[in-house]
This record gives sequence, structure tokens and C-alpha cells, in this order.
Amino acid sequence: MQKQGYVMKVSQKGQITLPAELRKKEDWNPGTLLTIEKDQKHSNFKISKKVNLYDTDFGNYDFQSELVNNPELSEVKSVGNEGWGFE
Repeated sequence: MQKQGYVMKVSQKGQITLPAELRKKEDWNPGTLLTIEKDQKHSNFKISKKVNLYDTDFGNYDFQSELVNNPELSEVKSVGNEGWGFE
């Protein structure tokens, strides 16, 4: 497996610009959250897209807003907080 590297420069504010080729290849769009993990043994870094359990095929599902705006979800949340009563 051939490694492909990218050179990025850290700005005065500590920001880096990800090359367009990499953003397109990895489907990293504006607003995408990324995680950086450091391998302690080799001091290498791994960048990956943060998984959002609310991402759907139709876009990001904003559960908090839906909870406020949808009375049916509010009922489900209250049952979830109190339990179903089957204990």
C-alpha cells in the first residue's frame, strides 16, 4: 500500500488548510468534524471524520430541535427518562 502525503502549513492562529483534493476524496465538507489521534509510540497522527449518529441520508438530524418542536418526541423522551415501568 502506497502512502500519499500532503503538506500543510500551520497559520499564526494554529489553523491548517486541508488540500481540496483531500477534502473531496474524503468527503469532508464545510462543517465536517474531524478527530486527530496521536500514536504515542511513533508520534504519528491519524485524522478521521467524527461519526455523528444523527447523520442521515437526508442530512444531519437535529434531535434537540426536533425534541422541542415535535410533541410526540417529547413524550418518548419523558418515557425514556422515567423508564417504561416494566421493572
